[in-house]
Amino acid sequence: MANLSYHEQKDRENILKLREMLNSLPPFCKDFFRGIEPRTSSRTRIA
Repeated sequence: MANLSYHEQKDRENILKLREMLNSLPPFCKDFFRGIEPRTSSRTRIA
């Protein structure tokens, strides 16, 4: 992560948080989050 901008670094951190959250959610949530990914930011998805 040496050459990543602040926003790229935060985006990666948020994606990792979302992956951890998905482990405790029902399986259909993975499909939902995959579906909204192109239209939302990583912060919106973990809110």
